[in-house]
Amino acid sequence: MTEQTGRDVKLPPELSDAIDTFNRWAAAYLQAEQDADVIGDALYHYTDGRGLQGVLRTGQIWFTDYRHLNDPSELVHGIEMAHDSARGLATGADGRVQLFLEMFSDMFRRENFYATLDFFIACFSRDRDDLGQWRAYADNGRGFAIGFAPRCDIYNALKDSPSWDRTLFVITYDEHGGFYDHYPPPGTGEFAAQFPDEAFEIQPVHFPDGDVGNSLPAQSYGVRVPTIVVSPWVGAGVVSNTIFDHASIAKTILLRFAPGLVNALGPRVEHAADLGSLLTDNVRLNPPACPPVPAPEDVAVGIPPATGSVRTGSFDPADFHLSLSLFPLPLPIART
Repeated sequence: MTEQTGRDVKLPPELSDAIDTFNRWAAAYLQAEQDADVIGDALYHYTDGRGLQGVLRTGQIWFTDYRHLNDPSELVHGIEMAHDSARGLATGADGRVQLFLEMFSDMFRRENFYATLDFFIACFSRDRDDLGQWRAYADNGRGFAIGFAPRCDIYNALKDSPSWDRTLFVITYDEHGGFYDHYPPPGTGEFAAQFPDEAFEIQPVHFPDGDVGNSLPAQSYGVRVPTIVVSPWVGAGVVSNTIFDHASIAKTILLRFAPGLVNALGPRVEHAADLGSLLTDNVRLNPPACPPVPAPEDVAVGIPPATGSVRTGSFDPADFHLSLSLFPLPLPIART
């Protein structure tokens, strides 16, 4: 606290203790609210075609300044409600409470909000087919409702639907995430040395002229990417040793719905293994429920000790697998 002279003034101990007590209570209250605020059902974000393109391109949802909403008076109405509550609490209270509420009302004015605070809002609905949302945010019904589901929500919806016996649900990632993989990628020298009897051929992918100058064609796969295939036609707990590609998904779709176009997307799709090899002749019509997934424990990762087996003189900079094995891991890593 500072007076007009700029001299620091120490708060009375009673007031300082009261502020500390309030800060601890506020922190505990906000943490409890956050822990209890768990999404149990899917939420839907309604938008038009341009909004969907932006979400897909950036992987983000943009929040809008409240002053540019269709009805910016909603926040103003909330401020007025806070003033009404403060006046109601002040009625019959002692002088100290009344003084505090008067100071609160004086600070909690509309002009103070406009000058010092910014509010950004995004709209979500629990209803996947809300007429008001379609009209207001989704181009009057010509837009899209993007569903954001918690863990297991999509799986539960699929297994409980009448289409479960015709479902192939693929969960995958676009990249491996930077984690070290002990398994050498197919097409590398390490793969050939470790699996000399493994026949492997990768279709080289050339960049178009002018796209990437002087680029060499891809001669090997990269680090493995985790993928889960869920279907009543897939055996329970089966781990496949087949070498798949991201293009395997496209090839599987083409083989099922447009077999005449398998070669239309280029040699990579043509040479990729489709997911049909994972299917069996036995259908499982009683799928298990998805168990709750506990939050991961905090982990610490250290730099592995040197083994003295690092090669020298023959290191190939293009060998991504070896580069990862030699790259030091940070110490420590703790999730907060």
